Amino acid sequence: MKASIFKLCLFLSVAVAVALSVIYSRHGLRDLRHLQSQLSEARERANKLENENKVLRRQWDLLDSGSNEVNERQIREIIGYVKPNELVFLEKKTPGVLK
Repeated sequence: MKASIFKLCLFLSVAVAVALSVIYSRHGLRDLRHLQSQLSEARERANKLENENKVLRRQWDLLDSGSNEVNERQIREIIGYVKPNELVFLEKKTPGVLK
């Protein structure tokens, strides 16, 4: 009887020690959760950058096409460039008003 109680206590002690080492070790669950959070943030940033790259690729293709339809003003509007001493007038959009 004493031997089985001793074995049970030994088993439980080892199980608790293993569980604590998994949770609080250098590469335990806390680190895993932190790394998962970082991975999620990195994926979100990658998606944003991919979308931005798509927009830039479309703009590049438009500029690279050599089309006469694209003039300097259109190019500057696309990339948001304003010449020095150039005035820019922004129209206020009014909801429900068609031009």
